[in-house]
Amino acid sequence: MSIICLDKNYVILKMKIIYLYFVFIKLKSFEFCTSFYCINSCGLSKDGSNKGFKLILANNRDEDIYRPTLPASAWLSKFLKAGHDSYKPCDKNHKSEDLCVYGALDVKNAAPPEYYSTWLAINERGSVGNLLFYMQPSSHIQERQKRGIIVGSYLRNSSWNDVEEFLQYLSNVKSDFKPFNYVQLEMSKTSGKYSIYYLNNNNSKIYTKLNQDESSRFIFALSNSNASEPFNKVKEGKVDFEKAIDKYSQHNNKQLLVNEILNSILLNKTEHFPDNVLKQYMNVKDDTYVKGISQINANYGNYWKNSFSRTSTIILVDDDDNVEYYEYNLTKIENKITDFSLYIKELKSISLKDEPA
Repeated sequence: MSIICLDKNYVILKMKIIYLYFVFIKLKSFEFCTSFYCINSCGLSKDGSNKGFKLILANNRDEDIYRPTLPASAWLSKFLKAGHDSYKPCDKNHKSEDLCVYGALDVKNAAPPEYYSTWLAINERGSVGNLLFYMQPSSHIQERQKRGIIVGSYLRNSSWNDVEEFLQYLSNVKSDFKPFNYVQLEMSKTSGKYSIYYLNNNNSKIYTKLNQDESSRFIFALSNSNASEPFNKVKEGKVDFEKAIDKYSQHNNKQLLVNEILNSILLNKTEHFPDNVLKQYMNVKDDTYVKGISQINANYGNYWKNSFSRTSTIILVDDDDNVEYYEYNLTKIENKITDFSLYIKELKSISLKDEPA
């Protein structure tokens, strides 16, 4: 079987389709996330002295700490040279139909560069994809493809005419995947402003553009429920996220902003309990299981052994299209800060800088 990414030019599975069946036991086959997003004029001061950010994204990935994962880095991309194929990290001189992408990789069932699986990444055009699994029983679903490929299927592929073409395609094939929430953040090639799109494959609706006015700040938060039924930690975390951004607009201190988001939100172990929505989605009667999961920085205890909020990520895109990508790992494998520039207007190159000494 040859598995390829979602592409308008290809079928989902090349050569032949093999249906994969997985027994769903409670929610243990799920990977959880909680995300907070701010787009356009985030942290902009009233006097204009502080331009703020086009994008501020904060994300926790909840997973088994032993699940094989590569820390955030430039993804390998195909280069055609002198008639042979070679795979190298993206650089400013790359020439390929693959766009440069930066993010972590889940490698439990995949090995790049043939197969890319992730929950969060950003590409050279400033597009960000974020996959959040959806808490619903799914043993009845014939899973034709892994959800983890969705992010890279758009971010790596330069053949899509625009984001809505991809989202329409994803809407058409959404039944091939087990339940998910998907958020796509797209930077306009003309205005440089962001739009945010949302798709849940467990309902009959197609994708939705959440912000209708690109000139105004827009804040959104999501976890593993439907966007219309947020968990308490999402509602309360969104309030704290907005406060952190407003504080930054007053002090113009980027490190203060990052520290506030990390320590006060992503690493926060406050129990947002009781939470009847979370309890309903988990389909459990014992409140003991719900308490640890009601934390933004979650602890799954005996419900899902060895599982915690193992990776916290903060992505900043400033008014000049400079990106800072912060990744903090519970496993202490690598806590890194990477900054690079996006060449949005030219769409020709990306400059990646190593972790500061």
